[in-house]
Amino acid sequence: MSKRLTFFYFCANVRRYIEMFSPKIGLSALGGTPVPSDSDKFKKRKGITMETLITSGQKKQLSRLVGDSTEDFLDRLSIGKDAAQNVLGRGDELRTRAQKALAEIIGELSSDSIAEWKRFYLDYFDLNVDLSGVKIPVWQKGLDRIIVLAQRLTYGAVINVMRKKFNVWTYADDLDKAIDKNDRWPNESYAIRIRNRVEADEELKNISAEDLAKRGITGITCLERLIYELKYFSETGGHLDVQSVTMCSGSRYSVGHVPCVSFLGGGVSVGWYNRSGSGDGLRSRFAAV
Repeated sequence: MSKRLTFFYFCANVRRYIEMFSPKIGLSALGGTPVPSDSDKFKKRKGITMETLITSGQKKQLSRLVGDSTEDFLDRLSIGKDAAQNVLGRGDELRTRAQKALAEIIGELSSDSIAEWKRFYLDYFDLNVDLSGVKIPVWQKGLDRIIVLAQRLTYGAVINVMRKKFNVWTYADDLDKAIDKNDRWPNESYAIRIRNRVEADEELKNISAEDLAKRGITGITCLERLIYELKYFSETGGHLDVQSVTMCSGSRYSVGHVPCVSFLGGGVSVGWYNRSGSGDGLRSRFAAV
């Protein structure tokens, strides 16, 4: 079985995939108006109109682009006749997995995270921030959530905005003084990538902040976690860590304790835990920088 036949077998489904999922793709994927962000989807439920959907011409361009890329890949692929036949014999699985991979790639490339974060800071902080110099960390599997910290952001500013939206309790009245050690700080605007999930990373349960540092695992800072809370609320009206506690292993109180954040008793709680402590529900969030 030739590689070219394998290519046509796959590409026959590319257009079908794009037709099936194209209602989720906005014009900005190919240079039109902005893609609806998660916050736009939340606004739509309040009656705000979303953008124009992908055009037939854009569908053709995407189909051709994916098809050409796949053909180039198969031309470089070293695969035997029998192996190719095995793949063709599992055609349904190939189609399903290829469509899933393509969905993730299109979702990643079609979003305009910087524009979305500019809107967020304008809406919630009344700040017209310049994020043009922010570099988005390279995508890694599972790290689909981008968090952007605007220059000169402080704990006090974030807590003040949060308290206008929902209840917040903090261990210290002035977190800017109390939490004086942070692995990252927005002297300039920057971005990180984390897992896009409500609860803290299951992969990091039962690992203390001290052990995370020894293993070289980069954890979320407390300021990053609080901004994530506010951003998630802006998108869904919900909260993070309703069953777990995020250990902000990228930060420390002046006395050495680790800040911890969760949704507890009807509000967001910013407390602390011993840096040598760990547990099933006490978990950090890995941050790619």
